[in-house]
Amino acid sequence: MIEFNSFFSESFLPSFLPNFASTVIGVIFGVPIALWLNRKAQNSFNLDRQKEQKDQLFHGLQSISEALEINRKKLDELVLLLEANNAVFELMLDYAAWDAAREQIVSVLRNAELQRKIAYHFEQLKKMSRTCERYLDMAIGIQSAMSGIEEKRNKLKVFLINRSKGLSLEARALGELIKDAMPKQKGLMKKKG
Repeated sequence: MIEFNSFFSESFLPSFLPNFASTVIGVIFGVPIALWLNRKAQNSFNLDRQKEQKDQLFHGLQSISEALEINRKKLDELVLLLEANNAVFELMLDYAAWDAAREQIVSVLRNAELQRKIAYHFEQLKKMSRTCERYLDMAIGIQSAMSGIEEKRNKLKVFLINRSKGLSLEARALGELIKDAMPKQKGLMKKKG
């Protein structure tokens, strides 16, 4: 049988107390330091993630903005061609830009109204391309030989001119909205002069 006094003998307490004290000190100082280090690491991770999302949004919106500008110029050219009674063989509008950049934008941009306007604009561009194909068919395709097609073709031409002007103005306005929504990037913004 172990006696109580022999358990706490002279050899036990001197070896136990320093170990116990160092454990208590380690817990008292170590846990707050570990929590502080964890918080610093989490903050750093969050800042990196925010920067990555900001870059992602910038590049997505930049791609959309460039496509809007190119499409706007093509729509303006279409108006001039149609007003001169010329047909367009291929409109070549970039309506795939939204499909390509959507994932970069939707997950970060919290402006649902701007997202809707961009999506609607690019959907209208798709319809515009199909309508131009229909007009071309009425101008030089099989339908051009049908009786009464001249009046339908002229109505479609007026529609295309008006719709092109409207989409061009819409593209310009969207470009301004996107510029306002675009996060500022140090050294990445190109100055236009």
